Amino acid sequence: MAALVFGAEDECIEEGSDVIITPFSATPTFSWRHGEAFLFLFLLTGDVTSSDFDRAAGSPRGAHFKFIIIQDGVGGHAFAWPSICKGALPVGGAPNQTTVQSFMWDGSNLLAAGMPAVF
Repeated sequence: MAALVFGAEDECIEEGSDVIITPFSATPTFSWRHGEAFLFLFLLTGDVTSSDFDRAAGSPRGAHFKFIIIQDGVGGHAFAWPSICKGALPVGGAPNQTTVQSFMWDGSNLLAAGMPAVF
């Protein structure tokens, strides 16, 4: 049985089918490939000093990407959004706090699509 991940607005996402899990790194790259989900899951277990979004060929203009960033049980970890993420707000810092931020791909940048959900 696959693990379940809970997102904003009571979404329940089966891990591995609709989610791209990015392993922790202080400098992660969020990679999207044609045909994959548009939802990234990332567990903060330390500070992220910089990150990148791999703009794979074929990323459809107007596509919506969602990032779920979860603090570990310690919390307080910094997260640096990829430089192409425009309008993103800081992630919540409390232990086990989840931040969900949506973006729209304009062909060059990821534009924040509304306020993040923090819970």
